Amino acid sequence: MGLWSCWLVVGILVVGCRAGPEAGHDDPLSAREHAVEAAEGRGGNPSSCVEAFDPAVNYFPDRISVDHARRFSVDYHSHYKVVTIHAPRLGGEEGLRYLLVQCGTPRPDGFAGVATFKIPARSVVTTSTTEVPHLVRLGLTDRLIGHHEFDYINSPQVRQRIDAGEMVEIGSGSTINLELVVASGTELLLADSLGEGGAGLIGKLRELGVPTALVPSFLETTALGRAEWIKFTALFFNREQQAERGFDEVATRYAELVALVANHAGEDRPTVFTSAPLGEVWYMPGGESFLAGLLADAGARYLWADDTATGSLPLHLESVYERVLDAELWVQPGAVASLGEIAAFDDRLAETRAFREQQVFNSDARLNAHGGSDYWETGTARPDLVLADLIEIFHPELTDHELVFHRRLGPTNPNQ
Repeated sequence: MGLWSCWLVVGILVVGCRAGPEAGHDDPLSAREHAVEAAEGRGGNPSSCVEAFDPAVNYFPDRISVDHARRFSVDYHSHYKVVTIHAPRLGGEEGLRYLLVQCGTPRPDGFAGVATFKIPARSVVTTSTTEVPHLVRLGLTDRLIGHHEFDYINSPQVRQRIDAGEMVEIGSGSTINLELVVASGTELLLADSLGEGGAGLIGKLRELGVPTALVPSFLETTALGRAEWIKFTALFFNREQQAERGFDEVATRYAELVALVANHAGEDRPTVFTSAPLGEVWYMPGGESFLAGLLADAGARYLWADDTATGSLPLHLESVYERVLDAELWVQPGAVASLGEIAAFDDRLAETRAFREQQVFNSDARLNAHGGSDYWETGTARPDLVLADLIEIFHPELTDHELVFHRRLGPTNPNQ
């Protein structure tokens, strides 16, 4: 499958390719933010096993609240947490429960058949780059011992671990190397889905003694909802205090930007569309998708905003073409690096107003040597930066923000 197809198929799920920028690339985060929680202490929750259990002690004084995410919740008890994942599959209604027990304390009764995890986990393997910025911000990069494919990692801290031989590459989806995972001795595997047959793979991993937790953050329909899954990750490491503080900073910045647009953009909202055709089918994000929400918050009139779908709409190219012909802006057209590549794919696309006026912006400004985009790593954890980019594109009069993840496409590929 070509890179163009990868971006478009991923667009069907409104998820995105997992990848990141070249190690050492300028980072949009301040030095203070990088050192945030690791330098400020671990809070009141235990950082290691309890040596002498006392049933009268509340071992989790630091607790999270879930304000934007809709797919997970947590109930705290004195020495254990019960985490629920709601409707973990697209279109599914059955939830999952995980029992997180403080190391050194007894497993409670009444949880037969519930997957159990000892916390805080001392090591972790990830299968999606969406979890990587969580671990970095929580000060846990030293516990990351494996990942699905190294080519898609962009975090400088994690790349250092890879270069030092401190991590194993386990493969992805159905190609995951079970022997490597088991041999790593990891105390936690965070699995975004593991692709087709993922449920069977998760069952197999658990049979082999690998504590495996599903992390379907991509099912959230808002950008802040997706970013709030840093709190889910934190639950397994007792890092609630750091997760709360870090996410609150992001959510506050996001709200300030939304208010800026609401107060000053008024009715001056440019028309915008996104994605690109795959053959004769154009998978357009639904009006209730996370991307549609970002476009609205950034002060644009998304042409499919009145649709109620949370996923992508399989539309015929001709019907989309007629609707987008006079739209002012085109964002995130997929795995293309220039206007020339878009025209080469289908010359009708060059007739759109956005194309003719060079108002096409892609989210590939931060690429690594393997073509991966940091939009799908840092961007998932920093929707405030993504929103700032979009506001700069739609309403440059409101901000002097320098684009982080997006760039205007020119006639030719600047890397060639």
